[in-house]
Amino acid sequence: MHQYWKTNLAMIICLLLLFTAANAAADETAEQALEEPVETVESSILFINSNPINADILIDGEPLLQKTPALLTDISAQRHEISLRKDGFDI
Repeated sequence: MHQYWKTNLAMIICLLLLFTAANAAADETAEQALEEPVETVESSILFINSNPINADILIDGEPLLQKTPALLTDISAQRHEISLRKDGFDI
């Protein structure tokens, strides 16, 4: 019975050491994450639709290759002038 307690005590000590080491590693990782600068993404996604469809899309006066409906990605996060044009229509 005495050997049983020694084995259990050794197992408990190993588990405590393992837990302490894992906790210390997690704390160090968390501190490193707080010290690293956060990268800011400065782009947007925009869905443009029109009636009638297949209208030309212009952003800041520059025509795009896509026509409506269109999902535009990587649009810079700032003010833009968006225009739609289609022959025979005032949009």
